[in-house]
Amino acid sequence: MEIADKAVDNRGKTPPISDEGTHPLIEVACLGSGSPDYSKVTKQLDDSTFETALRDYIKKGDILFSTVGSIGLVSLMDSTENAAIAQNIVSFRAKEKYDSKFLYAMFSNEGNQHKAQRIVMGAVQPSIKVSQLVDIEYFVTQNFEEQKKIGEYFIKLDNIITLHQFL
Repeated sequence: MEIADKAVDNRGKTPPISDEGTHPLIEVACLGSGSPDYSKVTKQLDDSTFETALRDYIKKGDILFSTVGSIGLVSLMDSTENAAIAQNIVSFRAKEKYDSKFLYAMFSNEGNQHKAQRIVMGAVQPSIKVSQLVDIEYFVTQNFEEQKKIGEYFIKLDNIITLHQFL
């Protein structure tokens, strides 16, 4: 995928959950809006598990994408650097010449969502292989300033929609 530097993927790594944990485990139910919905977090990791049981860590600006079950739910990671993603989510980190808000909007776009749905593998639990997901040809403008404007526009639109849902 020419638009991402890195994919953070914890598949196959189900960490032990802790009642006293302080690190939220972001699951698919938390995705689908501008940033993860922490009110839907039901599991936490303790410090030891967080530091040793994960393959890699998510960062602010990463694009979170669900790959199992409700495939294609997307959120843009906020500044909660102590959070972890469940094994049914992959996180993409934008390359330097790409704006993460723009990539969030791109992954959320209906046309690109349809492209991802075409490679879903049917099973008891539908899933998508990350290796296939990164091979999808996405339409991406190379103009960084244009990316920033488009990304900001869609983030603001998501925020307005979220506000209206609670009114």
